Amino acid sequence: MKVKVLFFGIAHDVTGFNQELAELGEGERVADIRRRYERRFPRLAELASSLVTAVNRA
Repeated sequence: MKVKVLFFGIAHDVTGFNQELAELGEGERVADIRRRYERRFPRLAELASSLVTAVNRA
């Protein structure tokens, strides 16, 4: 499943993205996508306690 990941505030500053499409594989959770971005952008991992993840199920 493809999901749209939106970046606001410091997450936008760190990644340089407003949004990006990411693939959510079978059995994966949103937390797995977040970990992928933390590996890709280590600064996000450093800021993890200050970041919020929200899911729009609509």
